[in-house]
Amino acid sequence: MENASKERIKIAGTYRNDLFCLLCLTVFVIAIFSSTIFSGKDISRIGTVAHRDTLFGRLAKGNPDPMDTCTYQEHAPNYLLTEKIIAGGDLPLWNPYLGFGCPLWADSQVLAFSPITWLQAPFASLRLYNLMMVFHIWLGCVFAYSFARLLKLSPPASLLASMSYGLCPNLLYMFEWNRCQSAFFPLPFVGFALLWRRSTPLSIVVCSFLCTAMVVSGHAVPSFFAIFLASVMYFALSFGEPQTQAGSEFVKTPRIVGNFLLVGVLTLLLSAPFVVPFLEGVRASDTFKATQGYVRYIVRASALLPSLFYPFHGPGSVYAGAASIILAVSAPFISRRNRKHVVLLSTLALFTICILTRPGPFDLVFQLPYLNWFMVLYALPGLLLFIAVLAGAGFDALLDEDSRLRSAVIILSVALLAIAMPSIFQSMHLTERFTLLNDWVKTMEVGSAVRIRELILIMLSVAVAFSLSKCPANLRSKMIICLIVLNAISLSFIIRKSLPARPAFAYEAVEPLGFLSSQGRRVISMGRHVLVPNTSQIFSVSNVLSFMPTHPKGVPAFLEAMGITLEGVSQFAEKPLSKLVDIGDIKYAVASEPVLSTEDRLPEAVDVSVNGGISFSSQITLVGYGLELDAGNLDIVGTLKWKLSGVREKSSAVFMVMLLKPDGSVLWIGDRHLIGEAKESYVTAAIPKSVKPGDEVCLIMQVLDLSGMKLLSASNAPTRMQFSPNPRSLLLGRFKVPERAPATNRQFRLVYETAPEMVRVYENKSCLPEAYMVTAVHSVGSIEEALSQMLKPGFEPKNVAVIETSDNRSSTLKLAEANTTGANLIEGKVSRSSVNEVFVEAAPQQPSLLVLTDVYFPGWRVTIDGKEAPIIRTNGVFRGVFLEAGHHKLRFFFDPISLKIGFAMFFLGLIFVLFLLRPLRGFTKKPLDSGPVPS
Repeated sequence: MENASKERIKIAGTYRNDLFCLLCLTVFVIAIFSSTIFSGKDISRIGTVAHRDTLFGRLAKGNPDPMDTCTYQEHAPNYLLTEKIIAGGDLPLWNPYLGFGCPLWADSQVLAFSPITWLQAPFASLRLYNLMMVFHIWLGCVFAYSFARLLKLSPPASLLASMSYGLCPNLLYMFEWNRCQSAFFPLPFVGFALLWRRSTPLSIVVCSFLCTAMVVSGHAVPSFFAIFLASVMYFALSFGEPQTQAGSEFVKTPRIVGNFLLVGVLTLLLSAPFVVPFLEGVRASDTFKATQGYVRYIVRASALLPSLFYPFHGPGSVYAGAASIILAVSAPFISRRNRKHVVLLSTLALFTICILTRPGPFDLVFQLPYLNWFMVLYALPGLLLFIAVLAGAGFDALLDEDSRLRSAVIILSVALLAIAMPSIFQSMHLTERFTLLNDWVKTMEVGSAVRIRELILIMLSVAVAFSLSKCPANLRSKMIICLIVLNAISLSFIIRKSLPARPAFAYEAVEPLGFLSSQGRRVISMGRHVLVPNTSQIFSVSNVLSFMPTHPKGVPAFLEAMGITLEGVSQFAEKPLSKLVDIGDIKYAVASEPVLSTEDRLPEAVDVSVNGGISFSSQITLVGYGLELDAGNLDIVGTLKWKLSGVREKSSAVFMVMLLKPDGSVLWIGDRHLIGEAKESYVTAAIPKSVKPGDEVCLIMQVLDLSGMKLLSASNAPTRMQFSPNPRSLLLGRFKVPERAPATNRQFRLVYETAPEMVRVYENKSCLPEAYMVTAVHSVGSIEEALSQMLKPGFEPKNVAVIETSDNRSSTLKLAEANTTGANLIEGKVSRSSVNEVFVEAAPQQPSLLVLTDVYFPGWRVTIDGKEAPIIRTNGVFRGVFLEAGHHKLRFFFDPISLKIGFAMFFLGLIFVLFLLRPLRGFTKKPLDSGPVPS
């Protein structure tokens, strides 16, 4: 009885220690983000822009724009859009604002199924978005603390681990990208560690719910990675350090495997409303991430490993603090009490580093078709979590009385390595620029002030670490606090710059987004620098499809046939846009370069092949060019003719044009365009509105190697094409700027221009409406045939549509095919009361095909005057419906069967949970020997 009482007192004391540490953690997070919590200061980078830049003004109120602003920013607009849809009483199933439409529920980036999204939906605003970011940071710290405690670390060690993980500069710097991923990443580890500690039905259910929370509240890639690593950890712990008196291996193994399979099945059932539509979306799409042209994300070992020891990369550093990294690296050598745990975590950390850097066979594995979509930056939270918990294990090892001398030697060695890290890597001449996380490029150079600061912090941390193992017990708690505070101070110097500050300037008060949203028409954006915002975290504008994880089937091919070149998160018009830009209902083009169409008449190229032409290398020679100035659009357009010999597309050069003043001052710089195998290129240059009529401008061209670093000099250039302010450039022409003409003969007319960003909005004068009717169709069997048919010179999209069909179609189709005479274009009246519905009123005078320029996608259905009808894939990627003569009301609605299947599986999962938790007759719980829990 007395022993049981003592045990209860010990457990109560343990809980009090945990509550005290969590309280300290909460106070620390509130102190760091007090200005955001109490004064409303933005920590969201989009918030910084919204309040300072009128281009994003509507985002400050949390209102979604008719054109999805996710194309101009990170995830925040998608979150706000999803929450506004929920608050309006609709399910966030479909996003009509991205491209030609795309599934919203199945998009893993918008968290449409996340419970947190639904809870905050009625109050959606940018203010709440900032508060939720702080809440997620706190959650990440709490989950890391829980994981450390389940691995039998003491409360102070777990507190150090939680702060090292949740307040890592890299996670904060990338928080709007990672958000729930980094906050919820420890959840599968918590669940499987709990299952290892207590193999009960309740533990199985809790583990399943935690894994489900990670799946439905995070991206597919980090969810996969977190659950995979947590599963490996579970098997290693269960077989290496079993927590039950199970008897023989034969009896124990089925139980371990069975528990794991139960968790997997239950997680799949509970997350099915998200997973099943997501899988259907991937199946109905051409790509998931990788084949969009995304760069193969590989973090160089020479950039990653130094950053673990030293904040080489500033606010983007994968750095857990001066004390944490020393303790984490020392832990495998000095830890005795949790030796197996430390070895396991160290192995997982090394494995994660191999995933990030992809040496040798790892690179080959991730080039396999089923793994090439894996973006390694999502694995960084795993590495940071392992380092943080290892730091806690090293912290506990310092209190071990039996390892003082060895601990001192090892810790001192690691500290010396950290101190010497800048000199070591700079002596190896590794001062070139390294890409650590795709967009944030920092140098390996370290300032003297940073060196001195880190040196002092490291030496103080080492001194406190030594004192911990030697000081009396009554002083040990104070030294523990000192070590945790020192580590927090070392992080605070870095994380101050990880969070955005308000910029010192604001753009001119122009609102192209306001103009475009007021028009309510589809827009395509081209180039790398369409809207240049005032924070480093914001992407350059690419296109309305740029940040989608999936492209519905046929859309990439449609864009390429239109004349668009997809390049990662950017797209370029390397040639004039084809008539598909009209068929796609693209009314406006937003670009930093003038937009051309195949219907435009461009100037003939003047032959300059005298003396062999103008050579830039033995393979590339300019043999002709032609230019003209368009007074209506105030731009210069033309063609370049090349003579190429032995040039391959992958090893060619790029050219770029610039508009300068006669003295060499830069007015405008264009994008770089690949010469490739093409023998004709198109050149365009925009004249800024700051240039006054009568001023003279010079158009010059530069040719660079494919890296864009080496300028290729022109030889045999005539004197009139030499530009003295920049001898290595080629002068294509001098122009005197005229007064702007009221009209232009080109298909795209300039209607808007911003300054000083030089973002231009062009109107497509021949764009087809959202819904229209044709009386003639061509039948084809594939998307490729449809695109080929539409690109034929005689194809008239106003009168004829291309449909994909088979021989066993209905007689209605045959009747429509027999009618081959064209008629005047008849528009349909389109209204959208919900994102999941489209209403069309049409009154054809004869049997016709209604074309709706929204993407064809599984799950869309249509009723005509209340009766359901089939939807036919039309014009490659759009929807078509056959109508009889007369007035009709059509209702298109998104009702995916995958969502119904998902919810059916979800309710089956809930029944399974109730079955697992039911009380068993005659069953008596046996106490589990889970080992001592440090207090």
